[in-house]
Amino acid sequence: MEDEDVFQRLSRHHNEGAAASKEEIDASALEAQRSLLLSLLEQNNTRETKILSVVTEGGRASRDSFVRAQLKPLLETDTMTFTDLLKRVDTVNRDLQSFGCYNNVQITLHGVDDQFSLGNMFGGGNALTVQPVLKLAEAKRFTAKTGTDVGNGEGSGYINCQFRHMFGGAETLNFDASMGTRTKSNYMLALTSPINNSARWKGETMAFATSRDIPWCSHLQSVQGGALKLRYLGFPHTLDLSVETLVRTISAYSEASRTVKFAAGDDMKRAMSATYTYDSRDIHVMPTKGYMVKLTGEYVLSSNLLRLQSEYSSGVRSKYAIFNWGMKCGLLSRDVGSYTHGAVQSNVHLMDRFYLGGANDVRGFALNGLGPRDQNDSIGGSLYNCLGISVFTQVPGLKYGLDNPLKWHHFVNCGGLLGQRDVKTLLHNQSVSVGTGLVYNHPAARFELNICAPLVARSTDKMRKGLQFGVGVSFL
Repeated sequence: MEDEDVFQRLSRHHNEGAAASKEEIDASALEAQRSLLLSLLEQNNTRETKILSVVTEGGRASRDSFVRAQLKPLLETDTMTFTDLLKRVDTVNRDLQSFGCYNNVQITLHGVDDQFSLGNMFGGGNALTVQPVLKLAEAKRFTAKTGTDVGNGEGSGYINCQFRHMFGGAETLNFDASMGTRTKSNYMLALTSPINNSARWKGETMAFATSRDIPWCSHLQSVQGGALKLRYLGFPHTLDLSVETLVRTISAYSEASRTVKFAAGDDMKRAMSATYTYDSRDIHVMPTKGYMVKLTGEYVLSSNLLRLQSEYSSGVRSKYAIFNWGMKCGLLSRDVGSYTHGAVQSNVHLMDRFYLGGANDVRGFALNGLGPRDQNDSIGGSLYNCLGISVFTQVPGLKYGLDNPLKWHHFVNCGGLLGQRDVKTLLHNQSVSVGTGLVYNHPAARFELNICAPLVARSTDKMRKGLQFGVGVSFL
């Protein structure tokens, strides 16, 4: 037994444990395996290690050049320490998993001759020579699914078709179609591909057409166009660059205000944008540690307009509660005015303006109900900010305390939206609301049912007192 391959021993114990029922697993044997691995790492962390070759099994649909590019961390140098080898193995594994075209990625290390015998591993001495074996289990290349979505104040049904690994290099073709209560129709075709076989850089080409009812601004929006996108995934850093060309149509309803009727018609938009995100949160919908910072800039070439936005959110957990807080702000490069100031024919398109209010940001107000208004229409603004603090506590009588997905929710929100770029006026005209309710934290989304009480409101704000329901993955 002393000369038995260490990894064979670990594999043998694993197989024996898998064959037995959970009740029969010997906890002491598992602890012995753990102790053995820790001892191996501690005594060999600086041991010189050489890679003889890398063997690949499975992955028949993958191009050789694609697989070799992912194995580069293991092949770019002949000699390394044992710790460095394990880090490189983790990098290869993480990169291959990130493409989404493999159900399972497994890398095992095999010793050459008796390199992994217990005597050699614990005895030190000469350099280790290993042979990594990569096993790839590919996911289904074509999938199709249908379902329903509820969120952001609407419900919809959808169909999604996806063709993965089209040319053997993690290329993905997506087709989405949906119809809903507000989104009358939405179609999107997108081709995503790694850039030069990289797990960090991805390119995307997309075409889309959508038609949406905008009840808070009395019109129907129709958008058709295409976009080219470049994305860097640095974990936790991401960078998105895009250029797009759109044809936008506003069809005003008969009851629409003069501002909306003057904005009706077709408009060509050509724009470029950049978004940087740092996200270290453990749970995006209700973080208990970490934070997220998001900075977005968009330049609309067709109208010489600059749009800037920033967002921050974070959270901590104590023994008795989970605390979340966040803020958002945005600025346009020129004023949009409002009907009350005579700027009926503003040179800022309705779809380029900022809108604020609703269950997902400033609770206690109608969806996009804050800011400038012409009759019953919210006509958007050029400067906004909002802040929110939420406290989640356990529901008395329920098991598992804060780990139960159903929690009490208490919040304070404030925010403001102006048609003019006047920070001082914005800060002195904040709308404020408080409330309490229940929140259900599902892995796919967050559901809120709150009793809201607006405390401070502007004359143009549309309040929503009493019960307010919200669904989504992003809340203030």
